[in-house]
Amino acid sequence: MEHDLGDRLMVSLDFESALAAACSDASYEYKPVAGCRLIWEHHQGSDSVGIYAYQDQPDWLVLTFRGSEELRDWSRNFRAFPRHQGEIHGGYARCWAGLSHAVEEKLAGLSFTHLTITGHSMGGAVATLAAWQLPWACHLITFGSPRVVNHSLAERIQEKVPVVRRFVHGGDVVPLYPVLLHRHVGEVRRIGAERTLVRMLLKGFADHHPKRYAELLATSLKTTGWGSNPD
Repeated sequence: MEHDLGDRLMVSLDFESALAAACSDASYEYKPVAGCRLIWEHHQGSDSVGIYAYQDQPDWLVLTFRGSEELRDWSRNFRAFPRHQGEIHGGYARCWAGLSHAVEEKLAGLSFTHLTITGHSMGGAVATLAAWQLPWACHLITFGSPRVVNHSLAERIQEKVPVVRRFVHGGDVVPLYPVLLHRHVGEVRRIGAERTLVRMLLKGFADHHPKRYAELLATSLKTTGWGSNPD
C-alpha cells in the first residue's frame, strides 16, 4: 500500500521503514544517511534528536531520537516509576520533556508535507511520546522500543497516529521491558531470526543493535521490492 508524500513522490511503507531504520542507526552519532541530508540536530545533556530531509522530496522529514548510549541513559530506562500523569514511563517522559520545546520550535519553522518520527531503543520510546504530543500528523516507526505508556494511552496514540510500525529483531529483549503496567503502541513486526527463548537468552542484546535493524530492512527492501508487504 502506498501513501502520498506530496504531488511529486509516491513511496511505499517498506521504503519508509528502511529509511527510518537507517536514520535511527545513524542518530547515535548523527552520521550521513544515503539519500538524506541532516538539517538539524539538538543535544540536551545526553539526550539527542535530529531531523533528516529526504533529498528527492525535501519536504519529507524524518525526526529521529537517539537511543540509550551513556550510563545515564541506561539509568533512566529503569526509572519507570512514578509514572508521569499516571500513564507514561517516568524516565522517558523526562527525556521527552527536555527535548520537546526545541523540537516543536524547529518543526514550526520548517515547511514539510510528511513527517516520519522514529527511534531505536529508548529513542523509540521517546519517538512514541513525540508522535502523541506533537500537533502534526505523522507516521511512527520504532525499532527495539521498550514499553512506554499504559494500556489506555496506548490505545489513544494508536487512534491518533495513522501509521504505527513497531519492529522487533530476533531475540531482542529490550521490548520486554518494563514488564509491569506498561504497553506497546501498535502490533509487532518481527524481522530476522526466529524469536525463541534460547535466542533471547543467548542473543537478546546482540539482536538489539540498531545496525542489525537497518541492515535487515535494507536487505528486505532490495529482495522484495517496494510496497510488497501490505498494510
